Amino acid sequence: TPAAPAVGRLVGSMQTLQRYCLRHERMLLSWLVGLAVLLRAALIIGSPTPFGYVYDFYQDAVAFVYDHHSLPPPSACWICAHPPLFWIVGAPFYALGMAISHQNRATAEQVLCVVPLLCDALVVFYTYRLLRLYRQRGVFLLCAMGLCLFLPCLAISSHAPESDMLLTALMVGGLFHLARMHVRARQGGWPDAGWLGLFSGLSALTKYSGLLLLAAAGVLLLVRSCTRPHPLRTVAQAALVCTLAMTMGGAKYVYNHRVHHEWLVANGSAQAGFDLLGLEARARNFRRYDFVSLRLPSALELFEPGHASGVLTDQPVYWSVWTTLHTMAWTDMTMFSVHGRHGDPRQPYRSKHVPVMLVASVLYLGLLPSVLAAVGFALAWRRRSLWPLSWYALSSSAAYAWWFVAQDEWALKTKYVLFLLPVYLLFASLGLRRVLAARSGFGRLVAHGTLALLGALLCGSAAYVGCFALS
Repeated sequence: TPAAPAVGRLVGSMQTLQRYCLRHERMLLSWLVGLAVLLRAALIIGSPTPFGYVYDFYQDAVAFVYDHHSLPPPSACWICAHPPLFWIVGAPFYALGMAISHQNRATAEQVLCVVPLLCDALVVFYTYRLLRLYRQRGVFLLCAMGLCLFLPCLAISSHAPESDMLLTALMVGGLFHLARMHVRARQGGWPDAGWLGLFSGLSALTKYSGLLLLAAAGVLLLVRSCTRPHPLRTVAQAALVCTLAMTMGGAKYVYNHRVHHEWLVANGSAQAGFDLLGLEARARNFRRYDFVSLRLPSALELFEPGHASGVLTDQPVYWSVWTTLHTMAWTDMTMFSVHGRHGDPRQPYRSKHVPVMLVASVLYLGLLPSVLAAVGFALAWRRRSLWPLSWYALSSSAAYAWWFVAQDEWALKTKYVLFLLPVYLLFASLGLRRVLAARSGFGRLVAHGTLALLGALLCGSAAYVGCFALS
């Protein structure tokens, strides 16, 4: 047909691009990582507070450990009821900062920010390993890693000393070993079982949502014991995972039950989310949330210079679930860039001036990887090797939804489910592979357009993080 030569040229250019990316994969990855490091440095330099960009002031609990040489009781601060791993890990960094600055707490908080930076490095490392485990190479690997490195939510969280970042790193590490234990089941899986038990216990000791990793592992091992040969070996591996997890994190839950007569202890409205059978609060709040619409124009209005100030949860668009989760993933949703939006009466964050057109481009282009991830998720059910990731994503999303509908405020935060990022990126990579496999003329045009838009998204998200940091 007359269009055949044009289609052939499009196919050839795609093959040339993939060969180039495969040949220079390490160099291109190094460039992406180098730019991401520069952006992290800009976030540190441009931070208006010594403790970075935090939703909740976890540094107060770390300071309590330093001052009293003991773990804080639930009543000591707002977040002191959470499991204590973050302040156990953060206390040595805080003490180092106090020592080198002669008891200057601002310096101690700056040194504490090394913890989320290390967690960010672990997230990137294990995301890369998960993608390679599922044989993502060349342009697919580079696109996925670029999205990981430049995702504003992850970049901003790398300078946020909170339990959520530590939890993300631990659960991403555990997810990798869970997936590898499933993919390489015939090779034994004992080291992966050990690492999985360790990460599961530490995750549960960081936040209660860390139990989701242990639950996903339990389902996988139960299915394996019923469907694959050598069930005794699977049972022994399950025993190892549970033993290590209980050894690392079980004491906190036993203590909660003995002292407070509850397995999960939290302050304020967060406690309602842990009442698994409580329906009253969920029925009341369910009507407040909008689960249908995607209101990106309304989200963009938050960034307009003339938009009214006020706490973020007072803005009507906040209660649109998909809008808020998407906007918090690809921007800060003005949480740290509009004065007074944070909600803390001290108002520690001054207004930044990020171009609204840049925000709009990132928000709208950010829909593309979500579409690709939906395609990849649909394809994942055909591949047995991806079943644990699909189950992990579904169960975690359902558990988060059940929790946040019981909350009166501040329940919608993308950082709460940031541990799903590697699964999201892998499914997006698989969706991209399906798009690029098209052979029709129209399909090739769509493939080239998709790659062009992904490139624009990478440039836009990197530019947004830089503008956010230094504006």
